[in-house]
Amino acid sequence: MTKREGARRQGPPRRKKVFLVGMYSGDHWPPFLSLAYLRAYAMSDERIRARYEIVVEEFSCRRDGEVERVADVLKGGDIIGFSCYIGNMPGVDAVGRLVRDRNATAKIVLGGPNVDYDAAAVLRETPWADVVVRGEGEVTFAELLRRWGDDEDESSVAGLAYRKGNRIIESPARPPIGTLDDIPSPYLDGGIDLKKARSVSNFIQTSRGCPFSCAFCQRPGNGQRPRYFSGDRVMAEMEHVLRERGKGFITVIDSDPFMNGEYFKSILDRFATLAPDKNVVLALTGNLFHLKEEMTAWMDSPRIRLAFGIQNINPEVLRVISRRFDKAQAETKLSRLLPKLTRADISLQIMLGLPKDTYEAFIDMLDWCLSFDVNQIIVYRTWLLPGTELWEKRDEYGLKYEPRLFNQVMETPTFSRGDLDRAQELGLYIDLFRTIPVVRSLLAGWGRALSGRIRNANVVLYQKLKEYLTGERGNMSESLDRRREMDWSRRGLYYGGENTFTLEERVEVLKGLKGYGESLEGEFGLPPGHWRAIIDRQRRRYEWLMELPGYLKKIAEGETGVPAALLVGSDLVRTVEILNGEGWTLRGLDLTEKAHQSILQLAYSRQWDAVRVLDYAALGAALPEENRRTVIFEEMWERLSRDPRSVDKVNGLAVGGSMIFLERDAVYADGGQRFPEILKTLGYRYIASRPVASGVSSFLWEKDK
Repeated sequence: MTKREGARRQGPPRRKKVFLVGMYSGDHWPPFLSLAYLRAYAMSDERIRARYEIVVEEFSCRRDGEVERVADVLKGGDIIGFSCYIGNMPGVDAVGRLVRDRNATAKIVLGGPNVDYDAAAVLRETPWADVVVRGEGEVTFAELLRRWGDDEDESSVAGLAYRKGNRIIESPARPPIGTLDDIPSPYLDGGIDLKKARSVSNFIQTSRGCPFSCAFCQRPGNGQRPRYFSGDRVMAEMEHVLRERGKGFITVIDSDPFMNGEYFKSILDRFATLAPDKNVVLALTGNLFHLKEEMTAWMDSPRIRLAFGIQNINPEVLRVISRRFDKAQAETKLSRLLPKLTRADISLQIMLGLPKDTYEAFIDMLDWCLSFDVNQIIVYRTWLLPGTELWEKRDEYGLKYEPRLFNQVMETPTFSRGDLDRAQELGLYIDLFRTIPVVRSLLAGWGRALSGRIRNANVVLYQKLKEYLTGERGNMSESLDRRREMDWSRRGLYYGGENTFTLEERVEVLKGLKGYGESLEGEFGLPPGHWRAIIDRQRRRYEWLMELPGYLKKIAEGETGVPAALLVGSDLVRTVEILNGEGWTLRGLDLTEKAHQSILQLAYSRQWDAVRVLDYAALGAALPEENRRTVIFEEMWERLSRDPRSVDKVNGLAVGGSMIFLERDAVYADGGQRFPEILKTLGYRYIASRPVASGVSSFLWEKDK
């Protein structure tokens, strides 16, 4: 038998196994887009497909025992590639060492922003690794696979650092990819299976490269002119994500999306046509000064989250970090933009622990940010990212950092460790309290009233609120204990949602806020106003929402069809989650004024498709997909009775069924005669009322047969 015949009988050679490994520091994460790009580009080559099986594996490196489990999964790999960044390096190092012990012949490749800045030094410090890919990895990694597949070494591949005997060799740098669309989309080619993803968050990259050179930033391509994926491709990816998921949080990866206005207009226009009936949020982060006023019309939506990276306003700090910022120009810009972005979710981001900064200057900056009507002020602790200018000059600037906390700056010559901790805690509590809209709006008004009399009045008001709530006159010392920070994060703090606080905690905050306001009247002569009524009204609303699931259960005891009804009202997400979790099939139309909060909560809810968030003004439109035999209006009687278009709004919801108005008795009795007559005109007749709780009843109207 000839060798050729023997080979034919044995079949094709075994394809080598390639693992591309993404390790996250948390438990829930979006698909690892960088690795999906590597796989998509490599597998577009026929020779690579014939010789290799490439699998993307994603793990958490935080849970106990995960290192052993990951190493066990990877032990059979011929080639193992790790994506490396500051947050996962401890996990990568632990797994890499263990994999090398178990598989001496595997080729181990490192890539990513945490290793390509000084690839030779990384190889000296990680004896278990063979190769480091420098810069953009798609072309380099594919070429490396081809060379190894041909039993050739890596010496002819540009963009690498590799071992040759006892030496470490760096090959010539590889130029950036000219046409980004040459990289196949892992969303569109099936490389990312959204049905198996561990998070509803997704990254969509629109460009690479950054024209800025911020001293703290590790973004690849700093100082380079941005290169863009085509708008058609980005829109197709976005459409795919929304079609497959129907919900979620999409983060745009771009150094500054506001720089390329027409490009983003086409993407946002497409998003606007895809998203109106979906619980999805599109997140954009960019430079405030590049957002033109005409762009606001594209972005004023509760499904848009805009973050402006302020970072710092101190001229001395700005010089050190190579940032340009004009405070007066920023004030003018924000005063013009914010009134045109009333529906979008907006945040300002500032950094803590930068060189030359001080506690006093940080408080000034925080107070300045609080003077604007934005939803969040996000305070980030500075991380010293390897390869950045701050990293290289850390000793010169006297920056002390903690490697176990991703190189967070813990102390500087001008900012003591205690003051940094105090500033971070203050930022945390301000962000927390501002998740309750009435707290945010009232403290903003009080801050304006006291600004001429108290230095940094906005900050002082939040400091004193926390002291009041946790002191002798408050009772929230346990629930506001900073040791529960991670618990707050799981409940929504990271996303800035109102549901960060439970309804019970919101009621307690508002009770304390009322007493706090009264104390301010005595301490600072705060002018009396209608703020007491505002607080009481919102507190009663939260108390109502706490009881709403029980109210509906009480109605269901005597009325058929209620567990499958259409619920119409405000802030309904929690109620639908509770009742549907108990076997109901309740659907909801959420008419809340805080549409962004409801949409964001639903994006992360198991009941994401059970509630539709809708502007009250659009309620008159026909919604046949929402029609139910029974429609329950919760606290809507007064609103509908005063609406001249209520006939259209009601007629579009209930076809041939019954309506139940869940109301406080006094409000229903004070509804006037007009609305009952409208209901009769529409063919409904009043049947009966049933008490649900003290002062609360359900009022049943049915369509005449």
